[in-house]
Amino acid sequence: MYRMIAGRLVGVPLMSPDGGTGGGATGSTGEGAGASTGQSGAADGSESGSGTGGTDSEIPKTKEELQKLLQSEADKRVTSALKTAQEKWELEYKQKLEAEKAEAEKLAKMSAAEKEQALLEKQKKDIADRERAIQQKELKLETIKILNDKKLPIDFADLLLADDADKTKGNVDTFEKAFRDAVEKAVVERLKGSTPGSGGATAKAGEYGKKVAEAFSQKNDELEKARKSYFG
Repeated sequence: MYRMIAGRLVGVPLMSPDGGTGGGATGSTGEGAGASTGQSGAADGSESGSGTGGTDSEIPKTKEELQKLLQSEADKRVTSALKTAQEKWELEYKQKLEAEKAEAEKLAKMSAAEKEQALLEKQKKDIADRERAIQQKELKLETIKILNDKKLPIDFADLLLADDADKTKGNVDTFEKAFRDAVEKAVVERLKGSTPGSGGATAKAGEYGKKVAEAFSQKNDELEKARKSYFG
């Protein structure tokens, strides 16, 4: 704003409502920016802290929490195994019906002598199949016992079965090494995430690995009951 004073045009600064000059707005702006920066820093610190806390909460801190986590995983395995078995049995039953139908049609076209010979061969095959099924059942029970003694999950028994005991034992030994290595690696990674910079992670890995194996072995009885109730 300009006024005439003593014959000269002089600029007069405007007064703000609180008595200060307009330049005070700049000061307010500066203070606001400072406050905003401070609030942003506090918010960043808060978010960073909460994020770290979320990671820690996902790691089992007690034996009970570890067993609960493993039980959940084991239950998922049982459900998946039962579903897979049911689908397999339904497919096998359908294939059996189709084979019997085809056999009946084949016999209907044979002479009496051919039918007698075909029935004799079928009886021999059925006997051999039953003997093999009995051997496989016994071998599976033995495999389950070995897995249980080694504190390994018995729901892998079907995958480890082979034609004879020696091959099955070799499969179990290979599986045991892979399982132990995987458990120990997972535990080491968890320990690294929960205690960064700690030099004792590797030393504790063996102890945690044993706990994981023990918790899995506690589920073996439940898995065996589920297997018997479903498979008979």
